[in-house]
This record gives sequence, structure tokens and C-alpha cells, in this order.
Amino acid sequence: FRVTVTDGAGNASAPVAGAAFGAALVSDGSGSIAYRGTWTKGRSSVYLGGRVRYTGVAGRRATLAFSGLAVAWVASVGPTRGRARVSADGAVQGDYGTNAATTRHRQVIAARTFATAGRHTFRVEVLGSRGHPRIDVDGFVILR
Repeated sequence: FRVTVTDGAGNASAPVAGAAFGAALVSDGSGSIAYRGTWTKGRSSVYLGGRVRYTGVAGRRATLAFSGLAVAWVASVGPTRGRARVSADGAVQGDYGTNAATTRHRQVIAARTFATAGRHTFRVEVLGSRGHPRIDVDGFVILR
């Protein structure tokens, strides 16, 4: 991409080029995602690509292995959804809640930008919240 800045008087800078990048959507059924434990498969037009994987069992994990500069976990939020622990390259990023009063789909729950593009892992681990344990993996968005 190229950017040119123009001030209020109409003076324009020389164009400055930025690094090229691309985005990729990784759906829940991609071979790049390793699921630990059994995850239920769901289908609906509200999900990316019409599919989702979900579970409410604590300790179940979905781990994405990818090459890129940044990643985002996409899932639904709602009254039956719970909390998950997110890790990137083995380091815990934090615990994220997906519980909400109303259901909304295709939401970015957690994201991480890395210092350099390369091979990385991004893990979502179900914490099993009491009364609303469900965690969805709708997909991931990767910036390369």
C-alpha cells in the first residue's frame, strides 16, 4: 500500500510505501487446528462458512498452528457461553469471557500481534464456567 498526506493548505507529501500484507480466514474445520478432546460440530448460516465447533468441557483445547504476523479468534457470545484461556506461542495471554446477555455471532474474542512474521501457535482452552460453559471456535483470522 502507499500513503500520501495532504495538509489543510493542499501541500502533499511524497508517497510512502508500506509492506504488503494479506489476510486469511481459517475455518473451524481446517487441518491447521488441532482439537484436544471431542468438540461438537454445528451448522448454521450465522457462522463463518456455515459451521462451528463447540464444547463446554473444561480442559478441551483448540490450537492453531500458522505462519503470519497477527491472529484473531472469532466466536459467538451469548447467555450459554463461558470463559476460555488464550495462549500464544505457549505464553498465556489471559482469560476471555464470551458470556453476554444476547447472542451475537462472528465476534473477535481475542487477538495477538507478534513482533515478527513467522511460525506461531494460538490456543483456546475451555475453562468450563459453571452454568454457562460453552466455548465456540468459529474460526481464526490471520494477517500475513
